[in-house]
Amino acid sequence: MFLKNLFVFHTRNKLFGELTLDIYDSFLYLQYANKSLTLYFDSIEEDSSVLLGYNGNLEKLYTLYNFDMVTGYLNCLNKDFCRLNKVCSFMQIDRKNHQFFTKIFLPMNQFSLISNTHSFYGNCYDVESASDLFDLRFIPKIYINSAKVINNKLHLKYDIKASDYREDFIYFTYLNESKKVFTRCGEIQFSESPCGYCRRQRTL
Repeated sequence: MFLKNLFVFHTRNKLFGELTLDIYDSFLYLQYANKSLTLYFDSIEEDSSVLLGYNGNLEKLYTLYNFDMVTGYLNCLNKDFCRLNKVCSFMQIDRKNHQFFTKIFLPMNQFSLISNTHSFYGNCYDVESASDLFDLRFIPKIYINSAKVINNKLHLKYDIKASDYREDFIYFTYLNESKKVFTRCGEIQFSESPCGYCRRQRTL
């Protein structure tokens, strides 16, 4: 199950050396620069993501659970979080609908993932920017069919098509409001219109 949606990219990290990944029934074993870590699959919570990274200053491999929650709370992109914290991301694992979606980023000049348990040649992709294309595969498609301001409230009609993640719902955020919406056609309203927000900003 872990190997079904696994993608390997090279030339992503500005590190030298070789990354080794061994996958067993209930856990994985990652090695880099004479460091290693073990991650058990059942430790990854449903609807969460995990980052397996390397800090060159500390010369340490480590696991960051609930990575998506952390970056969401800090309101930053994954790559910005890693850059600011001087972390090189080797793996990002997302768990959704009891499936795993895994991206692996190899060190510079390593063109295939070394393993004692599997061959990953069929999972390797040459173009670094292709990782963004895979991200698009795993996010829902959102269509705003109409947007109106009625009685100083913003009304949106939307159509959401689930991705390969098969999401049940997502969140729409506007100004200080966040609303839960389900992946289908629907309508949502926010209490403050864009015009009201502009007027309030000018009075501050």
